[in-house]
Amino acid sequence: MAKKINNLEEFKEYLQGVMRRAKCHAPDVTNVILPLAGWLLSQSHVILIREYNGNPANMLWFWIGEKRYCFYYNHSNWTIELRRDSYKGDIIKEFNNTTPIEEITNFQL
Repeated sequence: MAKKINNLEEFKEYLQGVMRRAKCHAPDVTNVILPLAGWLLSQSHVILIREYNGNPANMLWFWIGEKRYCFYYNHSNWTIELRRDSYKGDIIKEFNNTTPIEEITNFQL
């Protein structure tokens, strides 16, 4: 199930949860979460977060124009994947702590 983010406060609350979970379970991506969030807010007009058993999960969907994308944390290779359409879609780009911040802020779809 997905929940639409309706305001900045909801997005902030979601990000705080992602950061808490990443510190314990995904330390290889902690440095790129906030830059990716900033990039996302500057690009997208609709953001949906995945919920699992009523709790936010580490996956979200967003739209740029009419195209849908997904940020998905891959537990196998410890990266945040940007995928086309859904979490099963084609991988466009992968991000982790080795990704330069400039690469995120200058990224264009």
